[in-house]
Amino acid sequence: MNLLIIEDDPMQLELLMRLLEKEGFSVTGLADGADGLYALRQGAFDLAIVDRMLPEIDGVTLLKAYRKDGGKVPILLLTALGAVQDRVVGLDAGADDYLTKPYAPQELLARVRALLRRPATLQEVSVHFSDLRFDSASGTLHGPNGDCELSKREAAMLTCFLNNPNQVLSRSQLLAGAWGGEADVEERNIDNFVFLVRRRLQNVGSQTAIVTVRGFGYRLEDAKTC
Repeated sequence: MNLLIIEDDPMQLELLMRLLEKEGFSVTGLADGADGLYALRQGAFDLAIVDRMLPEIDGVTLLKAYRKDGGKVPILLLTALGAVQDRVVGLDAGADDYLTKPYAPQELLARVRALLRRPATLQEVSVHFSDLRFDSASGTLHGPNGDCELSKREAAMLTCFLNNPNQVLSRSQLLAGAWGGEADVEERNIDNFVFLVRRRLQNVGSQTAIVTVRGFGYRLEDAKTC
């Protein structure tokens, strides 16, 4: 399973990543709230651990923005603020659980396992843009000329574009969204998957197009409005 940790203390981030990787999780670590919110919105994670005090966007603000967008990923909020009112604020903002620092590693692992055992919340599994509809549950892309099934990686990349239509996405943003920030993924792999997703759009007869923005990245556009 893919976990996201948003923690600005380098030592704490490294310790958390090692602890969770030792338990067999695939872990991505980010150090500020703005990058964390973007990564969460891409839908590539099964659970997130978020520090309350973060640069750019604090943990509570991040939670509110993510839940307002309809985000469903379970979130464990970490904080040194342990008063009842502090916990209430965090839970009301959208946290699924709340753990105060310092904490025992075994308790954190137990809370992570408990959150991952919870049944998924019923949610909209279809994403629409222009003449496209993508069903994330089945991995099926629907277009004017038919349907096709996408691989897990193709689906993750297409979801990045569908969640950010008409916006330029850099390769690093696509990496975070489709691969969870894995450092060993080469840029040409990203370009290869963009090529594959373009073919999928053609296969279903879509009028949309993934346009290369030289020096910046890629953008999903409705060709009818270009």
